[in-house]
Amino acid sequence: MKVSLLALGSALTMFTAVSASSANPSLSALSVKHATSASAGEDSNYILVITKRSGKIVATLGLPDSAAFYRVRTIVMNQYRALNAVYTDRDEKLKQLKEQQPPADKNTSDSIKKNIQQDVDARVAKLHTAYLAKLATELNPQQIDMVKDGMTYNVRTVTFHAYEQML
Repeated sequence: MKVSLLALGSALTMFTAVSASSANPSLSALSVKHATSASAGEDSNYILVITKRSGKIVATLGLPDSAAFYRVRTIVMNQYRALNAVYTDRDEKLKQLKEQQPPADKNTSDSIKKNIQQDVDARVAKLHTAYLAKLATELNPQQIDMVKDGMTYNVRTVTFHAYEQML
């Protein structure tokens, strides 16, 4: 039953993605293939969303060919996936802590939460370092900054302009 639901979901995602690729040239048949090749544990809608988001970010870079576009888009997608896995794991640990019976006292709970956050921070720092190294194999420093800005919704530029207006 679960396998047939996954197959149905994949077919539906493929149909939706093919329809979207007709309206959006950044999603071609190749991108649909990558969008639907998620592991069984991942939500196909999430994969489609990060595929589109990554494609929009990479489209602003002016890469020389489509092969470079797809390589960089895959790197960005994989970063989104990896970050999602870290944060999903964190959320699950925090949920288990909250549901623990009998509940932990405040000091113990705070200590466990601090350890969980330190683990998340270490994992994200490791991911970030590896991610920037992968991007550096494909992009120049200005393009890497453009990717960072795209992933953070231009928070650096927005904050800079907000400070300029305050001064």
